[in-house]
Amino acid sequence: MASCTSKSHTGGTGSSHRSAGGVSGLADSRVREAGSGHRGESNEHPTKFRAATWNVGTLKKRGSEVVETLTRRRVDLCCVQEHRWAGSLSANQTRQIKGKDSIYKFFWSGNDRGLGGAGILLAEKWVDKVFDVQRVSDRIILMRLVIGKVVFTFLSVYAPQSGLSETEKERFYDQLQGVVTKIPASEILVPSGDWNGHVGAKGQGFEEVHGGRGFGIRNTEGERVLEFALANDLVIGNTCFIKRDSHLITYCSSNHRTQIDYILYRKSFRKSVQNVKVVPIEECIQQHNLVVCDFTVSIPTAKKRKFIPRIRTWKLRDQTVANEFHATFKDKVTDDANMDSVGSVEDVWARFKNPLLETASEVCGLSKNHRWKRETWWRDDRVEDAVKAKRVSFKTYKALVKAGNKTEATKAKAAYNEAKRQQNMRFGRQSQKLRRNSSLTSLRMIAASSSLQNKWTGQIRMLWVKSVLRMMRENYL
Repeated sequence: MASCTSKSHTGGTGSSHRSAGGVSGLADSRVREAGSGHRGESNEHPTKFRAATWNVGTLKKRGSEVVETLTRRRVDLCCVQEHRWAGSLSANQTRQIKGKDSIYKFFWSGNDRGLGGAGILLAEKWVDKVFDVQRVSDRIILMRLVIGKVVFTFLSVYAPQSGLSETEKERFYDQLQGVVTKIPASEILVPSGDWNGHVGAKGQGFEEVHGGRGFGIRNTEGERVLEFALANDLVIGNTCFIKRDSHLITYCSSNHRTQIDYILYRKSFRKSVQNVKVVPIEECIQQHNLVVCDFTVSIPTAKKRKFIPRIRTWKLRDQTVANEFHATFKDKVTDDANMDSVGSVEDVWARFKNPLLETASEVCGLSKNHRWKRETWWRDDRVEDAVKAKRVSFKTYKALVKAGNKTEATKAKAAYNEAKRQQNMRFGRQSQKLRRNSSLTSLRMIAASSSLQNKWTGQIRMLWVKSVLRMMRENYL
């Protein structure tokens, strides 16, 4: 498909932006080290990254469905608007949302009324790349990621609706401009969200920021978006690719179809963007459509973790295995003629440690390497069938409406509502099981700190070895 952009990679030596290592005032060491590699000695490889924006209407009772949809669409980061979760501008407002077989971390800003709100859903594999999150207001949230040698700054924005006062709109754009002004030019800026404005199909007067391939008729709010993009050297990605109308329309309500959700990015980043499009007809959100933006990032090659086998000591809980262990260890200790010889603490401990490890390996065996799979017991076959049935009935209903068959569309809508009720009932039952299990079970993770391990001085270790020696002689010799 033709577009007005060409393809390249970010983070390479030939990119037009400056390296992230030139950013001043950033506290995290990963930012200071970004871009410090030598030319031609990079161990990085290109990886596709998909950013998105979506006005979800509400995340209440549908967070799992939204995460499942983002996973199915392979979205790495999604700017969310109108989540309707109560909150504030507190720094610790995060929560993990589980899908079918994936987890996204949700960073959000909101208000005490639980209306509107902006947030960012980030896939679990990118969470360790986050080094800064700023909650500017309940309509603006900022997130910085260090990916390879580049700093990406994502903004999730929710502009005031056209019916609100001019004062509210001016305050929003003043806050947004204040945030963007502080972002260094070396960072890749990607503001995305529900801008509540129509930029129009053509870029008359704004050819520098409008690609000329938009949708609809421009209005006053759309001019604000274009002026903001022009003032900050940004491009509106939705207007830069030749698409059919279904891949341009971001909002559908009855016969009203418009384009109000946009993904913007710097002009210097324009060559790296491969595609910006709308994903139509997702059954969990019916009015606003998902808008995705594909580009390539260069990340360091992850070192493969070396598998180290472990002794299966848990088998000693079985009394038969425990008896076999005692008998084998006793034979090994009895046959060792040097067991009673006097020596240093290390020598005495080695004479007991080696038979212990050998016996445990022979009797209990060693663990084997295998691939771990995430456990999703709560999403069983009945829940999955209910979700699929609702998705199929929704697509059938939309197809009949598009074909103009009102009689069959009415029946299909009734079937869709019934499928939706069945799905909600299944989710409700599984939620009750989750609450019941969490109330009966308390999981605690206890880790031994290195400071405790350092307290094994020579005198304490000598006393410990002597007590072990005495116990071994009483039981096995």
